Formats: sequence, structure tokens, C-alpha cells
Amino acid sequence: MKKYIIAFAIAFCSISGVMAQSSVSAGFIYGLANSTFGGLSSDNVDPTVGSRLGVSLNLAPTPTFSIEPQFLVTNKGADVLTSNGVQQIRLDYAELPILFNLRLPIGETIYPKVFIGPYVATRISEEQVYLSNLDDVDPQYNDISVKDGDMGIVFGGGIELILNRLIIGATARYDYGVVRIGTSEFTPDLKNRVFTVNGKIGFVLIQ
Repeated sequence: MKKYIIAFAIAFCSISGVMAQSSVSAGFIYGLANSTFGGLSSDNVDPTVGSRLGVSLNLAPTPTFSIEPQFLVTNKGADVLTSNGVQQIRLDYAELPILFNLRLPIGETIYPKVFIGPYVATRISEEQVYLSNLDDVDPQYNDISVKDGDMGIVFGGGIELILNRLIIGATARYDYGVVRIGTSEFTPDLKNRVFTVNGKIGFVLIQ
């Protein structure tokens, strides 16, 4: 995980060179997250709904392209079905995505966009409860061991309205985790999968 953090640190340093010749904006993000796990049969997993909130910095060297580092806190997890009950897994992550936006301006106000980029994340909290059909099972006995780190690819699309210096935006995005987060022999391929719908409000800092 350390090598991924170092790579992201290098990427953030290189972004500072872009800022000198870019339009710069910043904003706040809030969204709803529908989360599940890859690596298990869909018949054995029920998605869970959580939230996502954070901040972003958008650097646009041209009207059609921008780089957008973000800091987010996202609720992830799912309900894993077993023969004797349901394992409820709730994971909160602090995430650092870097999005590469391709924007298609309509006039000077409307900016539809598509984006893709990597993310790294670290788990900041975890809660697991086992709801068993059996009366004599401890709710915590079946806990699934989960790694601290995660990383993957983000892709999606959206639209932004730029009204003078005010920015109002909406996006839909999918986080495709590529790291196996399960450490148990029973869950070797467990990976995060999250679909979110997000709203954004921001301001142009440098035009």
C-alpha cells in the first residue's frame, strides 16, 4: 500500500506545476452510495446504501480538459448471505481519487463531462454484525477479516453549470476496486464496488 501512496504523492506534486497555467476551482461534494462486493455471487450479496462527502480541487489548463484531485469519506460494505444468517459489513474509507475530466463546453455556462482516474483509500472504521437464524450464535463470531487499504479505478460522467464564479454540478460514478480486501480463506476475492450519485457546489478561485 505504501508504494501506491508514494505514487499519489508524486502525482499531487506534479499537479502543482499545472496550477500555474490553469483555471482553478474548488468545491464540496455530497452523494448517495450504493455499495456491494465483487468476488462473490450476486445471489450471496445484498447492496447497502450509504453516503459520500468531501472536497475537490479542479485544475483546467484548457476549457476541454481538467485534473481533479479529491478527498472523500465514503460508506461502503454489503450484506453477505450465509446458510445460517446475514453478515452485515459496514466499512468507512478516506479516499484520494485523481480524476481526468474531458469536458465538452456548451457556450460558457454548461460543461458536460466524462472522467476516469485512480483512487487509493484507507479504512477509517469498520462494523460487522452477524444476524443468525440460530439462537446460540454470538453476533460477532463470524467477522470477516478486512484489509486496511483499498485502491481502484473511478469512471463516470456528469454536468457542471458555471454561473460567474459559482459552480453547480452533478455526477454519476462507479468505483471499481482492484485490491482484494478480504484476508480470510473464505473471502479471498472480496473487492469493493460502489455506484454513487453526487452533487457539487463550488467556486472559481482563479479564472
